[in-house]
Amino acid sequence: MLNFLKNKRIIAFMVVAVWLIFSAAAIFFWVAETVNFNMNTYTVGDVEIKLTENLHIPGMMLPGSEEVKDPKIRVMAGSRDCWLFVEITEATGIENYVSYATAKGWKPLEGHEGVFYQEVKRSKKDQLFPILEDGTVVINDIVVEEQFTDIVALPDVKIVAFAVEMAKASDVQDAWDEALSAAKR
Repeated sequence: MLNFLKNKRIIAFMVVAVWLIFSAAAIFFWVAETVNFNMNTYTVGDVEIKLTENLHIPGMMLPGSEEVKDPKIRVMAGSRDCWLFVEITEATGIENYVSYATAKGWKPLEGHEGVFYQEVKRSKKDQLFPILEDGTVVINDIVVEEQFTDIVALPDVKIVAFAVEMAKASDVQDAWDEALSAAKR
């Protein structure tokens, strides 16, 4: 009889453990698919840029945890002096799930929320400009499973990179206007 009870306890423990693992995995995959970073690039003049991100397999996304998210703009060797812009557009409510900051060197463009810029000098080597501070986003402490059931569509963070040759614009605002014109073509 003792062996039978011992086996029942082991089976009950295994059922609970499997249920916990599947529940945690479901939450993980839901969070992993919750924030999408869409990326595009536009240039004006003799400037070549690439917007990239390393592929990372996320760990267990828990409230308060940091996740690697490292979009970068590469200004290719030989590109002329340019104004480099990044526009970060967040879906409504994204701040309820994740938080992040722009990397050092990015200045906010006055009068344009979510637009940041840098002045880039010509170089014989490729130059790399990380977009997010420390290449991470933080899953907010207040994120709980119930929040995911309220999501109708997956929130996005859209990142668009622009580069405008300095000779094609009189100042940073003029360069931004040129970048927007190029994007509309």
